[in-house]
Amino acid sequence: MALSLKINLVSIGLTKTMRFNADQSISEVCKDIREKTTSGGGDHGLFQALPKPRWLKPEKTLKYYDLQSGNELEYRKKHRQLKIKLLDDTIKTVLVDDSSDVSEITDVIGKRMNIKNPEEFSLKVLTSNSWLNPALTLTEQGIKEDDILLLKKKFFFNDANVDKSDPVQLHLLYVQSTDAIVSGDHPTSRSEACDLAALQLQVLYGDYNPQKHAKPGWFAIKDVCPPQHAKSKGVDKDIIKEYQKLINTTEINAKYKYIQLCRGLKTYGITFFEIKTKVKKKLTPQLLGVTRHSLLQMDADTKEVIKEYPLTHLKRWAPSATSLSLDFGDYEDDYLTLSTPEGDAISQLIAGYIDIILKTRKDAARVIEDDEGESVEEEHLAPIRGHAVNTTTTNMVGGVWDPSMGQAGVPGVGGQVGDRMMGGGMHGNLLNAFDLGSALQACTALIDQIMDPAMAVSGAEAVALAQAMMALGTAAGEVSALAPEGGAPLDNAAVGLAQHLKNLIAAAKKNAAENGDDVSLLDGAKAMSEAVRKLLHAAGLVAKDPNDPKAIEALRAAQLAMKGAEAYLAAAAAGTLADQATQNLLNESAKMVAAAIAAMLTETDPLLRGMKDSRAQMDAFNKLKAAAGAAQRVCATVTVVGPGILDKGNQMTLQQKCQELERILQALLPAIAAGGCSPEQMENLNAAAKRAMEAIAALVTSSQLAGQRGHEPQDFITPIQTITKEVSKLTNEAKSQPSLIAPSTTSITEAVQALLKATKVVAEQNPALKESLLNEAKATIAALNRLTESSKKASANPQDTFTMQQLATSSANVEEAAKAILKTARASVIDSVKYWAKNATAATTGLVATSIGASSSADPTTRQNLCDNAATAASKIAVVLNAIQRCNDDPNDPNAQQALLAASKSFAHPSATLVATAKRAVPRVQDMTKKTSLHSAADEVAQALKNLMFAVQIAADEGPSKEVTEALEQLNFISADLDAAAFAAASGALPRISGSPDMAIDLLANSIAHLRTTIPPLEAAAHKSPKDVGNPAKNTSAAVYQVVNSAKTLASYAADSEAQKKIIQTCRGLVGAGQAVIDSAVDLSHAPNDAVLDESLQDKKRELERLLNKLLSASPQPGYKEIQEAMSRLEGLLSTLNQSGDNRGTSLQQLNDACKSLGIATSNTLTASRIDAKQMAPHTKSAAEAVDDIVDAAKTAAASSSSGGGGVTVQGLEGPIAKIQAELKEIANSPDKVHNATVIAKLTSEVVAASKKACQSQLRDKPQARRNLILANEKLTNATAALARGAKNGNISPILMQNMQDAIRSLNNAGASSSGGNNAATLVDATRNVAEATLKLVNAASELSGNPKDSALQVKLSSAAKAIPNSINSVQTAALQLLPGMRECEESGIYIGKIIADLDAFALFAAAGQVDPEEIAPGKNYEDCQNGIHSSGQELKNASEAFRAAMRGSQDDLANAARDLTRAAADLATYSKATGALGADKNAQSALIEACINCESEVQAILVKGKDAYGNMSDRNRETEINNLVNSINNVVDDMNAAAEKAAAESARGIMEIDKAIRQIQESTNAYKQPGYKGNTNADATSLVQSARVVAASTGDLVVGAQNGQEELVAAAMKAAQGVRTLLEEGKGGGATSDDPQVRARVDEACLKSAAGVNKLLAAAKAGSKSQSLQSQVAISTAARECADQLQEVVAAANKLPGGEGLTLEEESGQDLDDLAEKELRACAQVIENAAKTLLANQQNHQGDLALEGVAEAIMAAAIAIAQATGLLVKAAHGAQKERVANLGNPKTKHLYRRDPTWANGLISAAQKVAMTTQHLVTSANGAVEGKAEEEELIASAKQVSSSTAHLVSASRAKSDPNSATSKQLSAAAKAVAEATQNLVDAAKRQRETKPLAQGPGLDDSTRAELEQQIEILKLEKALEDARKKLTTNRSNQYQKGK
Repeated sequence: MALSLKINLVSIGLTKTMRFNADQSISEVCKDIREKTTSGGGDHGLFQALPKPRWLKPEKTLKYYDLQSGNELEYRKKHRQLKIKLLDDTIKTVLVDDSSDVSEITDVIGKRMNIKNPEEFSLKVLTSNSWLNPALTLTEQGIKEDDILLLKKKFFFNDANVDKSDPVQLHLLYVQSTDAIVSGDHPTSRSEACDLAALQLQVLYGDYNPQKHAKPGWFAIKDVCPPQHAKSKGVDKDIIKEYQKLINTTEINAKYKYIQLCRGLKTYGITFFEIKTKVKKKLTPQLLGVTRHSLLQMDADTKEVIKEYPLTHLKRWAPSATSLSLDFGDYEDDYLTLSTPEGDAISQLIAGYIDIILKTRKDAARVIEDDEGESVEEEHLAPIRGHAVNTTTTNMVGGVWDPSMGQAGVPGVGGQVGDRMMGGGMHGNLLNAFDLGSALQACTALIDQIMDPAMAVSGAEAVALAQAMMALGTAAGEVSALAPEGGAPLDNAAVGLAQHLKNLIAAAKKNAAENGDDVSLLDGAKAMSEAVRKLLHAAGLVAKDPNDPKAIEALRAAQLAMKGAEAYLAAAAAGTLADQATQNLLNESAKMVAAAIAAMLTETDPLLRGMKDSRAQMDAFNKLKAAAGAAQRVCATVTVVGPGILDKGNQMTLQQKCQELERILQALLPAIAAGGCSPEQMENLNAAAKRAMEAIAALVTSSQLAGQRGHEPQDFITPIQTITKEVSKLTNEAKSQPSLIAPSTTSITEAVQALLKATKVVAEQNPALKESLLNEAKATIAALNRLTESSKKASANPQDTFTMQQLATSSANVEEAAKAILKTARASVIDSVKYWAKNATAATTGLVATSIGASSSADPTTRQNLCDNAATAASKIAVVLNAIQRCNDDPNDPNAQQALLAASKSFAHPSATLVATAKRAVPRVQDMTKKTSLHSAADEVAQALKNLMFAVQIAADEGPSKEVTEALEQLNFISADLDAAAFAAASGALPRISGSPDMAIDLLANSIAHLRTTIPPLEAAAHKSPKDVGNPAKNTSAAVYQVVNSAKTLASYAADSEAQKKIIQTCRGLVGAGQAVIDSAVDLSHAPNDAVLDESLQDKKRELERLLNKLLSASPQPGYKEIQEAMSRLEGLLSTLNQSGDNRGTSLQQLNDACKSLGIATSNTLTASRIDAKQMAPHTKSAAEAVDDIVDAAKTAAASSSSGGGGVTVQGLEGPIAKIQAELKEIANSPDKVHNATVIAKLTSEVVAASKKACQSQLRDKPQARRNLILANEKLTNATAALARGAKNGNISPILMQNMQDAIRSLNNAGASSSGGNNAATLVDATRNVAEATLKLVNAASELSGNPKDSALQVKLSSAAKAIPNSINSVQTAALQLLPGMRECEESGIYIGKIIADLDAFALFAAAGQVDPEEIAPGKNYEDCQNGIHSSGQELKNASEAFRAAMRGSQDDLANAARDLTRAAADLATYSKATGALGADKNAQSALIEACINCESEVQAILVKGKDAYGNMSDRNRETEINNLVNSINNVVDDMNAAAEKAAAESARGIMEIDKAIRQIQESTNAYKQPGYKGNTNADATSLVQSARVVAASTGDLVVGAQNGQEELVAAAMKAAQGVRTLLEEGKGGGATSDDPQVRARVDEACLKSAAGVNKLLAAAKAGSKSQSLQSQVAISTAARECADQLQEVVAAANKLPGGEGLTLEEESGQDLDDLAEKELRACAQVIENAAKTLLANQQNHQGDLALEGVAEAIMAAAIAIAQATGLLVKAAHGAQKERVANLGNPKTKHLYRRDPTWANGLISAAQKVAMTTQHLVTSANGAVEGKAEEEELIASAKQVSSSTAHLVSASRAKSDPNSATSKQLSAAAKAVAEATQNLVDAAKRQRETKPLAQGPGLDDSTRAELEQQIEILKLEKALEDARKKLTTNRSNQYQKGK
């Protein structure tokens, strides 16, 4: 088609209309323009300005650009001047090609500026600061000719390679880095900012000059320092300080250092983008960082990495205007979708990094990647050397130049391939080779010609193929021989080899054409060409360095490849080339041989090194070396003869090599045994040798199963698969999807044609079957014609039921007719089975080897799973190969055919299991190459198994019955219906089905329950016969239908379309699982006794059950999934209890922790059942996890016990072993390692001697123990010998040290005492009871979650929960019985816990003033008790040291040490309590008790950790843990001593303060008596009485202070001293107001007696503070009464003074305070009585309720006890008050009970506080029972009650007779309150539910503030305790990991 275009000739200013052909290329159009207009030149091109500016590419056609006649194009110069700005503000002008894209322009700029890595730079638009698109031209992006662009580094890939040798790129990177630092793009610390700024100053101004640079402000800080530090105080001085250090640093060095510092920043090299991701269904701002290796999902504020995605995992990505989607393939479960407007920018950055990565890969040029290409790498292991020979085959046409085989590897090669090879025509200069390098390039180019038959090989000589092969072989040998010499001889030989290769290719193409384009000949020629290329490359490497081992090995590999290619081509030419299945099987079998031999050699190596007999060692070594060589020869032989293995001579050659290897292996085993090794080692070696022999046998068998290429069996399987699949669609899906009719019919037609073609071939080969096959073929054609007609009608009228029925019938007839052909051609089907069996075994063999190799870079669990399943699959391969061989021997033997089918079925299951295991393992394999290989190998096996099993099914004629067919059809119908539902859900149009969500849930649960009942009958029928399976299968499919319908109903009520799709997707999987169950049942029915098929059915059942549970979990019913998983887990654990555990050492700590976790989970389950039954799920999961841990720990403990347990008990072993361990610690850093090794050898001899003696005496009747001890001795002897050799050679490796430690551990285990199998069995039985009890609990929870209002189920749950604590106790008891030392540690730890509780109680009683020194410390004084603390503390230190030593001793040693440690701790607690009881200061008393509790806690910790560490002290972590605890005990004992000394000091200080008060009163008295003393001259009678009242109040404070603590007592003493001084001043001045000398004398006498009385009271209080005994209380009360009498006398004297009439000691307040106090006490008693009634009522209301189970019940009981005891206390106080009021009128006692307003107010406030705190306690207790109060609040409330009652007791006692009955009742009631409070605290500490603070009524602000402070203190104490426990757990976990 011609086009008329307007061509604007820009250079001359003319526009011409010219005609062109639309198919002309742009370059041809330009040529025409130049020729017709003589305008322009080679630098001109075509430019289209409208509608969008663009340059037309020279290689494209006019048609490509969709140009129309009349369009205008500009013919103009392509080059333009481009201005480039750098970050240092330099502007450069560069001539660029405007038609080039930005990446090409950047490359040009980089080369002009000598930038080594221009691909890492790009261009930015200055105005927008946005990157230009690298794939578009400048014009296309609107860049005008006068625009200035910024050149900037975009990709940070090769920054580490930028150094001082590249000053240009160094400068650019420096300038960009300074810009980023100064702008604050990279967060830096202050010191980093100063260092960088100093370097920048050095670059800018050179060396520091004091004359220029000393003045402030000589540089702008903002120009060198980030904004966040620029305003920091003193930063300029710090910068100058660093600047001064850089004198003599050159500019380039300063830049380099600056870049180095920048590279160390955590954000360097990261390009950030603002994104948003969904976090809990909410878009959350984050950052996406793109680096050279990965994508980083980061926190927007802290820039902490949330997740890292390696770029190598990224498969594809798709940007949009608002988002970016990333696909990481199998590495992530789902796409990562980011919300961002910068999707294109991120996409371009990712693409750029990937381009750079691909460019830098060495193998980038070896593979052409297109949509169709695949590559396979074959690896041939070379034993001993560990080298690999890699051969790459590919189905891609053409080759590429390998840069590693060009200039870099071969001397003398320069230039580009295109320059040398493609000049002067396509292949015109192929023979212009003149040296080795050009010959290599010529060979590379020749490969392109091989697969194109039409392309002739120019310059080739006409020679026969055989002659060409021979000549090529000779030339290759010459190149190999001359490689070390190099130079001209090698170049000449290489050129000759290239010519011979050309001749061979030409001969091969000629022969191929003559034989009908035989592709095998071309493949052989290509393989030969590849081998020649490798040979030339390797020869170049050898020539460069003849001694390079890698080069030599590469040359050997190339020679082997030459032989293999030659064999392939020869076999192809002879027509004996093996088919691909045979070659695959041979190659994979050879790899298995290599792997098996390598494993055997690995097993042998340590045995060889441990031999003492040098002659035997040398003999074994020679045989070992021979085995490695023989294995290498076997693999090489397979490579050479594999393609021609059909040749009997080749088979014989391979068999001879295999026989040689077998003979060497047979001789190797006795040689190693002769050198001395243990039976266990020999057993392992024999097993490895057996595996190697089996691999060799499989290889030989594989060689005998060869098939010829071109004679593969006719493919009946693929057509039948297609027909069956498409018929199913027409039958089940076409009605709902009419669009399927036409394509399915077409597919069936094509499949039938392929089937008929194969049938024709078989008919021609089998005349006896020809007629039958042709008749069946005709019937198939007729059925196909009817289907075609039915298809046309159905497509035209898909709604017509009759038409659709005809379609289904006609399609089924086609399938039936096709299968009839297969019945007749059964032999051909069996051939297909053999072929696919070979493929499957080959693929599985490869997967086995790949799995074993990949397991080394996976975690231990994955490694074990891979190896175990690989071994199982490998064991089935030989069975299949033997069955194939049997069929080959007699193809018509039906028994052989049946054996092949059975073997294939048996093989399929373990192989499929390995596939599943491998795919699960892929994400856990760390090595990327191994990961990829494993994934590919698994996929290959999966496809091969699929083909094999379909062929087996066809061959076995296992068609399903009518009922089964109907069942499967129904499931297909359901599947189609789900497709429609999925579409509706995706579009938000899923119709709402009538009913309600609750009804839907119930319906779903019922239908699932019904489905579960249909599975057992189906399974039972499968174990009978095929005819029995039909009806059960229909029942199962109908039940699936019900479940799906119920689920669809539920989905219609889901909240959103995502939830709907989730349910429907699960239903889809459920339908597939139902089909799988029915299919497996049908398979099993044909072989009811086949264990493999039975296991397959069980797998399918489990998958069905999993999906049912998933469906329930996807529904709105919460928790069901977790509960079901917990049940499954527990059932699985019960099945494993009979299996042995690992002998890793005892696990009592783990067992106890797990038991504790189970108890908590049980309690939480009960609590959740009461609050919300649906919230039980997570707690049942926790319970199952805890049981899992219990089972594991119990099995481990039982295994440890049965194998000997922990420490050494065999006599004579303990000492030598300890000394060996000591020597091992020293040998690592010892200057004389030989000496240490010699000592260890002598000690080993002592161990051996002691062991022999023990075997003859102690272990005479214990054969197993003897054997264990002997094996352990052998292990120690071998390890010692190896250590001695290492010491002699000066190399003590970690492996040698580890072997010694393992040997010692084995010896400890073997030499330890065992508690016997009975205890171990008891432990296992107890553990089983725990698991069963927990399973009952979870079952009950499952039932209750479905019907939470059923009270019977509530009772069932409670009953199940009650059984768990007893079972836990049984487990712990049984575990402790295994080991006496550990049992003692456990019991001692419990005892210490009781001591701690007793100390807690003592502290509480002390706070309540209820400590009786006579009871706590009878007959002891303070000094003796303090000395006792010091002595018992030292004993505790010594006992802890002894306990540490016992860690390496026997169980008895451990038990004795634990007892001694506990005894010392108990003594320390006794002396601490006594010291506290005798102390005067309550604060010091509290600190002392707290220090003692810390000591006891550390003792308890070392006892607990000692259990776990015992027997494992060789482990450094365990040893460190125990050492730390011993050190901690020493520290806390020192703290204890310090606290005791401080308590003594505080006590002394208090006594000194009281003495001071006594002295002050005495001084005031002396002053009073002086003649000139005037006192207060302004005093009068009123002021005198007022001062008497103050003294009276202070005496009351003294009485209370003597009971409440030293602090109050000291304050009261100071107040009393001040009061007495004021009294004397007022008395002297007031008395002077009277003229009567007798009155004055009376006043003086009364005042002086009062002062003396107060001093007497102070002395009594001082004595009472040291010993709060009854006698001291009596003395204080007597002194107080005397003071009261004396103060009354002062008032009586004051009454005689002027104005003193009517004054009394009691201040008139207008109310009777005694009466008010009595009323307040009665009110308090009533409040407490009501509180007690409330608690009792609450308890009665909850009888039978789960709320009062366990801890909650104890809390309620303790709270009631406190309320009742407090009530009795208040009543006693009330009684004391009534007694006081009654005695006011008694002349004998009125002096004691005089009215005292200060005291009365104190009594009133104390009563009020008791009432308030008791009320709050009731609220807290109720809250705790209901789960609404914290444990800390409850404890604080109880302590508040205790404190307030203590104040009430003190106030009551102050005016009471200590010997009265009411006083005794008061003391008893106070003690009862303290005891009840302690019980509540104990119960509260067992409470684990943490709920919000309950707001109790009636607390005033001050009381509430104090309460909240106490709560906070308790929380902090608990946090400290939790932190200590966490530290202990972490240490334990580190130890477990270390094991």
